[in-house]
Amino acid sequence: MAKILRFLLLPPCLLLASIIAQPYQTMEETLVHIDMKGSAARPTYLKQLLGLVAQLGATGVVMEWEDMFPYTGELGNYVNGYAYTLNEVDDVLSYAQQLGLTVIPLVQTLGHAEWVLKMEENLQIREDPKYPMVFCIGHERAQTLIQAMIQQVAQVHSKYGMHFFHIGADEAYQMGQCPEDVALLNTSAYKNDTKRLVFDHMKRVSEIITAKHPGTKVLAWFDEFKTADPKLVKEYELEDLIEPVVWKYTDNLDYYLPSGMWRNLSTMFPNVWGASAFKGANGADKMDNQMAPYIANNKEWFLQTLKHREKFSTFRGVILTGWSRYDHFAALCETMPTSMMSLAVNLQIVQNFVVTDRAAVNMMKTLKCPADTTLDQIMQNQDKCHYPGYRVRDAIRDFLKLKVYYENSTWIHNRERGWLKLSQQITAHTNPYYVDVLSKTYGKLLSSLDTVLKRLKSAMDEIFFEETALEFRITYIDEFYEMISKKLDAIDKVDRQKGWPRRPILGRLIVEAPPVPHRTTKKPPTKPTTTTKVPPTTTKRPTTTRSPPTTTIRSQSNRKSDRKTTPSPKKDPLPTPTPLGGLTDEEKLILRSINPYFSRAK
Repeated sequence: MAKILRFLLLPPCLLLASIIAQPYQTMEETLVHIDMKGSAARPTYLKQLLGLVAQLGATGVVMEWEDMFPYTGELGNYVNGYAYTLNEVDDVLSYAQQLGLTVIPLVQTLGHAEWVLKMEENLQIREDPKYPMVFCIGHERAQTLIQAMIQQVAQVHSKYGMHFFHIGADEAYQMGQCPEDVALLNTSAYKNDTKRLVFDHMKRVSEIITAKHPGTKVLAWFDEFKTADPKLVKEYELEDLIEPVVWKYTDNLDYYLPSGMWRNLSTMFPNVWGASAFKGANGADKMDNQMAPYIANNKEWFLQTLKHREKFSTFRGVILTGWSRYDHFAALCETMPTSMMSLAVNLQIVQNFVVTDRAAVNMMKTLKCPADTTLDQIMQNQDKCHYPGYRVRDAIRDFLKLKVYYENSTWIHNRERGWLKLSQQITAHTNPYYVDVLSKTYGKLLSSLDTVLKRLKSAMDEIFFEETALEFRITYIDEFYEMISKKLDAIDKVDRQKGWPRRPILGRLIVEAPPVPHRTTKKPPTKPTTTTKVPPTTTKRPTTTRSPPTTTIRSQSNRKSDRKTTPSPKKDPLPTPTPLGGLTDEEKLILRSINPYFSRAK
């Protein structure tokens, strides 16, 4: 298997070289980033994950605690309700030390501070009051909170050896906008230069760490340095305080990280790091891990280290980032259980460019993969390895299979396009001959989804805190479930029809729909000035109606019981509409919005 991996992962021009060359390791450290801001692991699973990381060949981890760290004081008001206890953090760090892993804490001290700044009480310490992303670094209270975060995290980590501390500082999009920063920029010290403001802040933050922990090196994302003037970096003595971490997650690094950037960076800093990705960088709403883009990215990073390491005293290593969300507010993406094979393979790629025979054997043993596991299975997310968390992976795969089956079923969509459009779902004015066949398929889909949901919740609750399963379901499954459920309800409505009215149809329903509010400065008339003529009918409006959808997933067995009876509406001066199976308020609003011509109030 390793031989197949070796050939697949190499570009054609290097195939022959790979056969005769020995693996060429170029870095001191290969670290795995563990992101806590979404699907944070229970302590037991977190320790299992650390064990796997060590066995798969990583030298350490970068722990981005975010709101999961047990902060005290004012910061304690902002932490996650599921935040770890101090004893749990100690237990995890102690276990990492036993495994021989380097552990680097990451605390965002400039941008990506959403977990603190989202609180309304912290509006005044945002760079832009509208966007809870970047600290107003000129505000005294912001500096107090930043210092408290650093000191509390460092106090715990230093007990287990803290050779490095990462202060973040990426994607700080709004700088120099809050009143305090504007005032500072207008002084002679900063000369209206936001780069000076940022560099002074980074120097201050770094010195807070090194003053108390002189043996600790400070890391920072390279965003603020990639176009910086080397003289300015030296002016603030950052070359002695900070080691930049260059990050990029694409497969064309020479374009985004040209030689000129590396050359400029090397004139400022003697030591440098790189950062690739193994998950969380291939789409903000990806629920499964597609390994190929990450393999391409890590291959590129291996080559970058070869090309540019001679420019620096030390190319420390590469951090394989594993983002759980794009930011604090973003959707969950690529949970760790779906990304374990990507982690295992890419740890080898970034270190050696190939997966050696020995590494392949170790990988299969560590992740408890069947002996007959093939490369195709791994690349296509079809492996059956039984590592911790595999039940989550399997449940997500089964959901995707159901969704793909539906999306690829042309015969279903042919009928939906012709006989089950939104207007037909609302009015039940369609041919039952063409939709009845869909009823059984929809029913089987919902039944299978119910089974998957139970398995997913059970599996996720074992390794994540409870809200992760709920959020994942609402984010990725509920919409699909409700769509199928509504279509099945619509077919049920059609099946209850004994006859259908003559056209016009939507107009008959619209006369009962409440007005849609419009933005206007004029007060709407209290009485209609015109009346739409509707053919008379003697049939009364039906009293049964389908309840509006909720965020709670209905099981297939209770789906039909959601309907409830409501009292008949007051008699309207217009002719009573023809019965069409009952409408919810939501459906009435939809009808009125798509065809306001039929409304009574203009």
